[in-house]
Amino acid sequence: MSMRELRQLTERADQQHREAMNTIHDDLGELHLSRQDDEGVATRRNFVRNLGLGGAAVAFGTLLVPVAGLVPAAMAQTASGKGADIPEADMALVKFAQGLELAAAAAYVAIVAARKLDTPQTEAARTFGRHHTEHSAALAKLIPKDDIATQPNAKILAVFAPQITDATDADALMRIAFNLEMGAAATYQLAMGRLSNWQGAAAVSTIEPIEAQHAVVWGNALDLPIDQWMPAFQSSADALDPATYAAS
Repeated sequence: MSMRELRQLTERADQQHREAMNTIHDDLGELHLSRQDDEGVATRRNFVRNLGLGGAAVAFGTLLVPVAGLVPAAMAQTASGKGADIPEADMALVKFAQGLELAAAAAYVAIVAARKLDTPQTEAARTFGRHHTEHSAALAKLIPKDDIATQPNAKILAVFAPQITDATDADALMRIAFNLEMGAAATYQLAMGRLSNWQGAAAVSTIEPIEAQHAVVWGNALDLPIDQWMPAFQSSADALDPATYAAS
């Protein structure tokens, strides 16, 4: 992949991330859950098709979800700091996701600090790390103030940190980033199958496609076979299961 192509992919992922974050408190309209607006659906297929890269369709669970505008204003944290009205089981998943995002952001800091990436690769890593930080902040708005994580999930970070330390070149670091993003997308797919409350599900379905698009960028940068970075359907097979990686 050329430097120009990597920058193009990174900028497109960043644009779609911005659209999602800018509208994350908009009302949840019926149109946003429609399966009929194929052009607005945030899938790996549309992400690469819009850039002329081709590929197969990806569905997120049983619903094809748009990248932006899924999370309504009711999700905003109240002045009392109580967070959103989410059932306990769902809240546990939201808290886990918030810690996962902090761990992903920390992993990207370490990847950049290794100083093995070239300039476009470093730009992509910094951009995606910032995305994860902002995803964590968005999820935190659902969580009671006293329960918001301020540190990365240590168990998740322990999986990737040694790999980053041992990486010998840029390709090794990008492969770690790819695996991280694939795991994050799979984790959100797992959460979608378990969440019962619309508030948590809306947040997860807004963030999940962005993580998947990060994986597309790294998969292309590594020249991996297309079926590795754009499967026919997003699965939860590679998920970082909350039962295994619980923060405490």
